[in-house]
Amino acid sequence: MKLIRLKKIDKGDWIDLCSAETVKMKQGKYRLIKLGVGMIHPKGYEAHIAPCSSTFTSFGVIQTNYCGIIDESYCGDNDQ
Repeated sequence: MKLIRLKKIDKGDWIDLCSAETVKMKQGKYRLIKLGVGMIHPKGYEAHIAPCSSTFTSFGVIQTNYCGIIDESYCGDNDQ
């Protein structure tokens, strides 16, 4: 997989992520969905992953734990 360096956008402070795989699910089922994200943070920094308010209406899925916190000790892509 080719790594793409993310760039800050001119408007806002957030970056949109999407699934690293195509996923088909049946209603009422669950599964872990790989994002394919690796991050390196300076000491004392962290990233927050949260669904957009339109995720459910656009895709019909809800992130069960709602948010993820990535601190400077994480740098891999084991992000399901």
